[in-house]
Amino acid sequence: MSVLGAPGVLPAKVLIARSFGRAAPAYDALASLQGVSALALIERLPAGLHAEWVLDLGAGTGRGALALERALPRAQVVALDLAEGMLLEACKKGLKACVVGDAESLPLADGVFDLVFSNMAIQWCVSPVDVFRESFRVLKPGGQLFFTSFGSRTLMELREAWRAVDDDDHVNAFLSADDVHAAIETAGFLDSTVSSKLHQREYADVMTLMRELKGIGAHNQMGGRSYHLTGKDRFARMKAAYPLVGGPLDSRVCATFDIVTGVARRPSCEPR
Repeated sequence: MSVLGAPGVLPAKVLIARSFGRAAPAYDALASLQGVSALALIERLPAGLHAEWVLDLGAGTGRGALALERALPRAQVVALDLAEGMLLEACKKGLKACVVGDAESLPLADGVFDLVFSNMAIQWCVSPVDVFRESFRVLKPGGQLFFTSFGSRTLMELREAWRAVDDDDHVNAFLSADDVHAAIETAGFLDSTVSSKLHQREYADVMTLMRELKGIGAHNQMGGRSYHLTGKDRFARMKAAYPLVGGPLDSRVCATFDIVTGVARRPSCEPR
């Protein structure tokens, strides 16, 4: 099994792809929230869905694509990701259709897919509108889009702790559910619904949280620097500002993840 590559990826995105590619071997063990989210999104698929071709957009190591194969045994599932290292892990799991590609400029033909599925990937793209437009393009008329993404309140505790130190952007500014909904409608979708739900996860300390973010390849996106480059003094000040679960004698911290979930449909009949 070979991984098919697509030319023309922008240099900045090459760096993102390398970051996630390096994280690929340990990704599944660290990215438990992403795994739970993928299964929950699959459970939202309509009963009796007939799909011949399914695109897993931002498939990562293939956990979601494999679950889609189980849920839709008659469908051909195509796993697409920007990071070749992620797809190599997906191939090891037995996936047979893996494509390296940019979600904002898909190397795929028009009107092929009955379903585009994307779990926790759109937030890493430069232009969500372009992602939705490309998803619209590769869907058949009447095809559906199901996705999750990180919303604007994700890692709000970490963001506030850094604000006590400096005004630099250490944490990505993700789109709100309303902004995502507007982007979907701009792309031409109908019957779109978008919702947001907060999930809180507890960590032994701030360093455990930071190691997880780095371990899943997210650290380059979370402000583009490690604490070594930020400076030990400023990092220590951020840690001191981060709220603790049980007070000053307890190192445990909570991190909020804002999960935006969306469903939309390409019109069956479109104006000429």
